[in-house]
Amino acid sequence: MNWNQLLSGKRFGMEEYHERKHERTDFQRDYDRLIFSSPFRRLQNKTQVFPLPGSIFVHNRLTHSLEVSCVGRSLGNNVAKGLMLKYPDGSVNFPEIGSIVSAACLAHDMGNPPFGHSGERAISAYFAEGNGKKLQEKILNEGGRYEDFLHFEGNANAMRLLTHQFIGRRKGGFALTYSTLASIIKYPYSSVYAGKKGKFGFFQSEEEISNEIATALLPQLKTSELDAVYFYGAGCGFPDKISMVHRAITKHLSVKNEVEVNTDMLAAARGLCGHDSGIACIMGTGSNSCYYDGKSIVTNVSPLGFILGDEGSGACLGKLLVGDILKNQMTPELKEKFLKQFDLTPADIIDRVYRKPFPNRFLASLSPFLAQNLGEPCVRALVLNSFKAFLKRNVMQYEDYQHQKVHFIGSVAFYYKEVLAEAAKEMGIQLGAIIKSPMEGLIKYHN
Repeated sequence: MNWNQLLSGKRFGMEEYHERKHERTDFQRDYDRLIFSSPFRRLQNKTQVFPLPGSIFVHNRLTHSLEVSCVGRSLGNNVAKGLMLKYPDGSVNFPEIGSIVSAACLAHDMGNPPFGHSGERAISAYFAEGNGKKLQEKILNEGGRYEDFLHFEGNANAMRLLTHQFIGRRKGGFALTYSTLASIIKYPYSSVYAGKKGKFGFFQSEEEISNEIATALLPQLKTSELDAVYFYGAGCGFPDKISMVHRAITKHLSVKNEVEVNTDMLAAARGLCGHDSGIACIMGTGSNSCYYDGKSIVTNVSPLGFILGDEGSGACLGKLLVGDILKNQMTPELKEKFLKQFDLTPADIIDRVYRKPFPNRFLASLSPFLAQNLGEPCVRALVLNSFKAFLKRNVMQYEDYQHQKVHFIGSVAFYYKEVLAEAAKEMGIQLGAIIKSPMEGLIKYHN
């Protein structure tokens, strides 16, 4: 056990200042930050135990948290004494374990909604079967994780409250020590692994991008200091998502100049067109398009997601495929072959599309069946008509489209390029480049 790493005074969002000297220890400061904070004081408005006859008083979440903190400090101090005896050279911070535990106890209910677990279930029900369900597609299209809403969890909300950089506030939220934050996570996994109980430790927020930077990117970098970072991703046209990604990048990387966060659509445009004007299109799991003037996106037709739009995408092709399969619009042989290949029943398909999260990803995973059976007239017609619908609804709306080359990026466009070329010819579209990934073009653009 590396006790110095485990009992670290490093602060979230303020990593470069974690060795600062102070009259109070780092962990005592964590406790004080919490107890004087507005979110902690608001716990007095959240009742935990209702009054009963006799001498029983109203027990609110603030009272409860203070009591738990006292117990936690005593238990932490006892553990510290035992560790100091067992590991005399272990860590100078052993005596602070009581402070760490007491701070974690103070914060453990800060993210709980009114009415405790009943409140959690009410919020979850709102997104599972109430008016909140209409937001599912928007959340998924913006790269969100709908399980965070389906299994609303007070402990995860506490972690967000403590670490999120809210508008006008400092980086790192409360800027607590890593040790205190780690002590607060009761369930060390995300909502994806929540299971039947629905318990998990943190929302999506910065989790995925932070983990990716820390585990995948950093080991491959030859230097810890970079001149600039250009990040492109789905949903990064929204200010909150831009801010989230920017925080995650600057947390892990030292960047001399700018950190630029943009949409995947701009990545496609720059990768396809460089510094020239043109119409850039994405055709992968989803689909999108824009008119690009060589510098920026001038106009864009909203993709609307696979239910209302996303023509020509993997998700839309999969949707049309299973619709034709279940409506007996394909030959019995093809239907049997499809169900056997994916080990699906009609009931399984309905469940995955209407009841399970990420139906767009499920549908997109079925679309390779079309490529495998493109020689079948009904399959080729399905793909061709979907591509023609994309061109009509997403390309032909741009002014002067007849005189612009139309470029494509994405796995669907790349693997179905022959059918795409046929659709473009029929619609009078000048087809430009068709590539699988924008990386080569982006490297050229930024150099």
